[in-house]
Amino acid sequence: MLSMTGFGKGEAEFDGIRVTAEISSVNRKQFELRVSAPSEFSEFEPLARRLVAEAVSRGSIQLKIGSSASAATAGNVVDAGFLAALIEAACRARREAGLDHAVQVEQLMMIPGVVAAARPDAQSPGMAAAYEQALRAALDGYREMREHEGAALKNDLESRERLLESLLAEIEPLAAEMNAGIKARLLARLE
Repeated sequence: MLSMTGFGKGEAEFDGIRVTAEISSVNRKQFELRVSAPSEFSEFEPLARRLVAEAVSRGSIQLKIGSSASAATAGNVVDAGFLAALIEAACRARREAGLDHAVQVEQLMMIPGVVAAARPDAQSPGMAAAYEQALRAALDGYREMREHEGAALKNDLESRERLLESLLAEIEPLAAEMNAGIKARLLARLE
């Protein structure tokens, strides 16, 4: 027995880029899949839809794909032209203010747009493999959670069934006595 709700997460890495996949679902009669992913991974959506549809037959499923670069990879993606323009502007401002010309480059690198996170190269076969690996790992975790929750639901239903059966066993003799009592009272009234 499988629960209709579940969650799974998977990760894989290729060339300094970590790909993450998270899948979650809630009960629904039909199959509905919503995919949220960076634009770089848009060409992988048919693969994601196929893999999820093979693993899940119904429910409202949310699939989130993300990517992040390691510190080493992110540090290599510097907009050198933008940084040079900022350094020149900072030197000019310091000169006009009568300050020394020393500029803290590290401070300028904290300005949004100077250092950008490395973007995954979706054309690379290794990136496609990492995407699929992360998605399959998420689906495995999702299936395990559904099995675990399904087993708990099954145990709960079975214990409730046993309770109802024991209550029924107690009620049946009382019902027979009650019917006899009602019949006796009705006959007494009729007399």
